[in-house]
Amino acid sequence: MKLLSKIKAKKKYIKKGKAYLSFLFLFSYILAIFFLFFYNNFHFFSVKSDKSLAILEVEAKEIEKSTTAISEIPKKVLNMNFSLEKNHSAIVNPVWPTDGCGYISNNYSGYHDGIDIAGCPYNANIYAAMSGTVVTVSTKYDNGLYIVIQQDNGQYTMYAHLASSYVSVGQRVEASQVIGGMGRSGNATGVHLHFSLWMAYPYLGASLSPWILY
Repeated sequence: MKLLSKIKAKKKYIKKGKAYLSFLFLFSYILAIFFLFFYNNFHFFSVKSDKSLAILEVEAKEIEKSTTAISEIPKKVLNMNFSLEKNHSAIVNPVWPTDGCGYISNNYSGYHDGIDIAGCPYNANIYAAMSGTVVTVSTKYDNGLYIVIQQDNGQYTMYAHLASSYVSVGQRVEASQVIGGMGRSGNATGVHLHFSLWMAYPYLGASLSPWILY
């Protein structure tokens, strides 16, 4: 009996020793991880700080080397504006395709490839958002009467559910030019414009959110 109790006591002691060693190993492991983490973070930020200072020094030297006086900047800006006026292919700020009467009845999403602008009277003016060339004036069961314009930047804008069209294929249009009238042709529950932007010709390329134009 005494021998058995001694064996049991030794087993308990061994178990306690193993548990203590396991705890000690785990604690040391966690301590090492925290040390490496904080050391790396401190090292990273110190290097980043030094790098930023180096960049600032280079930029300061470049500014010192600059021969452009502050008084000359307005002249350069005016010359740049003049060259833009002479360049007919210069980028023009996009124009909202309807008058201020409209509101967004359906926004762009993964299930809707454009924005629906409603609230304007039937046959209210629709404007070209950007300068480009008319590539399509047609009708479709869902879009109704619609116009597609290839913009000067290579993208395409589509204007659907129109009541009327005032342009023809191949015609050059400028931003803010009236191209049609708002309607409810095709699959439409009411008078509105479906306005969409595309990387390539509509439905052959990916649609983009028209909001990126504005």
